[in-house]
Amino acid sequence: MASELPSATVAADADFPPLPTLDVDVSWTTPLAEPGDVWVVLSTTPCGVDPGQNCVPSRFIHVTALEGSIHAALSVEQIHPGSYFANVVLDRNQNLIGAGLFPDAPDGVALPDTAATVSDGEDATLDIAIFLNP
Repeated sequence: MASELPSATVAADADFPPLPTLDVDVSWTTPLAEPGDVWVVLSTTPCGVDPGQNCVPSRFIHVTALEGSIHAALSVEQIHPGSYFANVVLDRNQNLIGAGLFPDAPDGVALPDTAATVSDGEDATLDIAIFLNP
């Protein structure tokens, strides 16, 4: 009589546990003259205006805002609960990547290291305004 082996769930078969979402709403006052990118960088350490070697980014996310926009919404899905610092750039000329990840003359920025907290089992929101807005 052959015995059956018990079935086992392998890690590859298991679903990831659900994690919260952080919804980020970014606003500015001067409408875009042409499409521009809105970048949100989340980190677990302060990055400030000169991140140097101490900045530990957790997530980079961006969305393209259309001409005439004064607002953009982004969702960071499956984020671990905890405390984060948010740094936001309105990349009006869409060259942030080519500019060494540093904003240049036409870009707008929010206050550096805005606190964001994500609780276990709860989605979170962060409203952030671009304050330097040429």
